[in-house]
Amino acid sequence: MHRLMNHKHSLAVMTAMVTALAAAAATTVDCRPGALHSLVGNPASVTSLRLTGTADASDFFFMASAMPALTELDLAGCDIAAYRGDAINGLSAYPALTIPQGAFAGTGLKAVILPDAKGLAIGDFAFAGSALETISLPAGTAVIGQGAFAGCRALTSATLTAGVRSAGYAFNNCPALVSVDLAGATSTGTADYAGCTALSAVKGTRSATRIADSTFNGCSSLTEFDFSPGLRSIGSSAFAGTSLVSARFRDSAVDSIGSWAFAYNPALTDVATPAGTGHIGQGAFFDCPSLKYFTLPSGLRRIEAYTLKGASSVETLTVPRGVDEIEPYALKGASGTRTVRLPSTLEYIGDGAMEGMTGLTAIEAAALEQAPELGADVWKSVPQADVRLDVYIGAAPAFEADRQWSRFDINTVATLVGETSPEAPHSTVRCRFSGSILLVEAPGRDIAEVVLFDIAGRALLRAVSSEATVAIDTSAFTTDIYIVRCTLSGGDTATFKTARRHG
Repeated sequence: MHRLMNHKHSLAVMTAMVTALAAAAATTVDCRPGALHSLVGNPASVTSLRLTGTADASDFFFMASAMPALTELDLAGCDIAAYRGDAINGLSAYPALTIPQGAFAGTGLKAVILPDAKGLAIGDFAFAGSALETISLPAGTAVIGQGAFAGCRALTSATLTAGVRSAGYAFNNCPALVSVDLAGATSTGTADYAGCTALSAVKGTRSATRIADSTFNGCSSLTEFDFSPGLRSIGSSAFAGTSLVSARFRDSAVDSIGSWAFAYNPALTDVATPAGTGHIGQGAFFDCPSLKYFTLPSGLRRIEAYTLKGASSVETLTVPRGVDEIEPYALKGASGTRTVRLPSTLEYIGDGAMEGMTGLTAIEAAALEQAPELGADVWKSVPQADVRLDVYIGAAPAFEADRQWSRFDINTVATLVGETSPEAPHSTVRCRFSGSILLVEAPGRDIAEVVLFDIAGRALLRAVSSEATVAIDTSAFTTDIYIVRCTLSGGDTATFKTARRHG
């Protein structure tokens, strides 16, 4: 009998414990502002809390300080009232519709459902350093305070909402964060995801117009990003230290790429910038050794310092017409570049701008009517005597008289080589040989004139046309390398250098 009573007593104790745990795991409180402390009997045992009614900042700080076991918080049915009273964490007033700043920072909270209230704000560092594992912002969220979720070491995914504005550093240094859904947000905040080394998937970018400074700086697992067609600006260091393979902006309206925007990216191979990009900042593609396919946009006015420093795989670089300055060390260490084409507008090349371009074999400068001014040691370590420098014969004396230019193998060209106008890119006109017949083609356009020059700039032949294709027989000429200048009916021109192959 005694043994049976002990057994029944044990069952009763266990039943009471299970009931107590179940109650603790499902605590629901209909709150009034400032009353939560009086509505929860044993706050230290609460692990899951569903809050309805209305709460204010004092209630949030009570949860954080008096409920150390709290891991789940459901605020879906809770309104947030303004607080004004005794100072809490140094402040005597907190606004309505706001998760108070720092309220849950460093707590063990693993999951939270936020109120779906229009204009909801998440205060600065509200959940910073907490144990949150995932976060999904409701549609009404308007503001993410500075560092609101920064340093959450267990956070693996985050979903934002359209229209939300970040004050910056929102998810900074969350090492387990793997995926982010911007969900139509138009911009990011400064350094929002910087240091999130596991971040590999960013979705919902189609509405983005601005990527702020350092947004993805140091996200070393990020290999791809869908750049929005409406994107206008990319901030300084926005993608520095990532592992992006390609940065293609399609038909976007990007007009500015900030300093160091894609720097320190060992995997970046392919960059396509829109023609209208008028600013590429200092060091934008610094230390991108795999970068091979790269075109400077026609809207550029200067190549800033360190822009392509260390981009050792770019083989051909055409500096677009309109650029008047190449700043110091802009192309330093671009050791794989074999050909550089300089525009008629170029006036100055800065100190060490092309230092270490050891693979250089040709500089095409025959569009220039005068030699650009040079800074110090522009071509340091470049084997200048082995590099052919094509210059217009009228500008040759200025090149030959300059201490640095004169070290090249200067090749004079009798005629100024024209440049492709922005309205008639090379993609509009094609040149190809069929045996000894040179075919110049402009699909959908009429060719007004084709002039054929040899490599010295001597005019060999002029063909007048009103067709989309011009065929020129070159069998009578001994040269195999030609300069072809094609003028379209609207006056646009395109100039090519092409070679005739034998056998």
